[in-house]
Amino acid sequence: MEIINFISYKLLKKVTKFACGGFTIGTALTHAVCDGYGVAQIIHALTELAAGKTEPSVKPVWQRERLVGKIDNKPGKVPGSHIDGLLATSPYLPTTDVVTEIINIPAGDIKRLKDSLMRECEYLKESFTTYEVLSSYVWKLRSRALKLNPDGITVLGVAVGIRHVLDPPLPKGYYGNAYIDVYVELTVRELEESSIFNIANRVKKAKKTAYEKGYIEEELTNTERLMRDDVMFEGISDGLFFLTDWRNIGWFGSMDFGWNEPVNLRPLTQRESTVHVGIVLKPSKLDPSMEGGVKVIMKLPRDAMVEFKREMAAMNKLYFGDTN
Repeated sequence: MEIINFISYKLLKKVTKFACGGFTIGTALTHAVCDGYGVAQIIHALTELAAGKTEPSVKPVWQRERLVGKIDNKPGKVPGSHIDGLLATSPYLPTTDVVTEIINIPAGDIKRLKDSLMRECEYLKESFTTYEVLSSYVWKLRSRALKLNPDGITVLGVAVGIRHVLDPPLPKGYYGNAYIDVYVELTVRELEESSIFNIANRVKKAKKTAYEKGYIEEELTNTERLMRDDVMFEGISDGLFFLTDWRNIGWFGSMDFGWNEPVNLRPLTQRESTVHVGIVLKPSKLDPSMEGGVKVIMKLPRDAMVEFKREMAAMNKLYFGDTN
């Protein structure tokens, strides 16, 4: 096994070559410097340099001041602090006994789920995105699996890219953060009693908020305040769930170092936050049957994961007629 390290300020890359001829590329970074789209841009630049170019076709640009502007002296508002003490709790948390599951959802199942939701409202003018239906589906089942207390509040966090809506636009090559977090808050009882259709509508509405100029300006400014003050949420966070979508941030299509694109992509998260984060990814290219589908990576306490998989099987049977 051969290991090569590439280190720069706030970025570390590690290449591990295996005896079979395959290799992995590991990337570690700080979110204070760049987002997923920015990392993809950096990786693409490295592939061009590795191919012999003297400089990348898109030169990296910082200019974060164009996105953030002047910071005031107001204290930062810590997300979730307004409901501290009201968030739902789980009998399974805290724990270090956490397991990972990769849930494959074929394209046909996604279409059937979308179609079933559209039939619930024949007057709906907009269709649902894959993220909107999957986040609603997974959020609800996660809440059940963790046995969150019914009167507590559970929150779905959604990261929404804003590069395409900024005016004036960011300069070409900007690699810093350009996304906004939005949140959907419900009591566990409300989440349980709501249909997937109603939850998906709430997610869609929250995403639209991220495109409002006033909301963007306030959230970007607040992010700077939080970094300046070095504060973060420290309450009980069992009910918090962030499902982030990595399918379209440019990783695939930007990582060809001479052996074609990667066949798979896996995230690693900090142990203390691992059970609060889910990742939506493109499936491995080694499985043609999953073309057009997605995979969802979930981490849960061991006993809760058993419940989650049971709930997934029951929901699959309801929506997809899956008898497995």
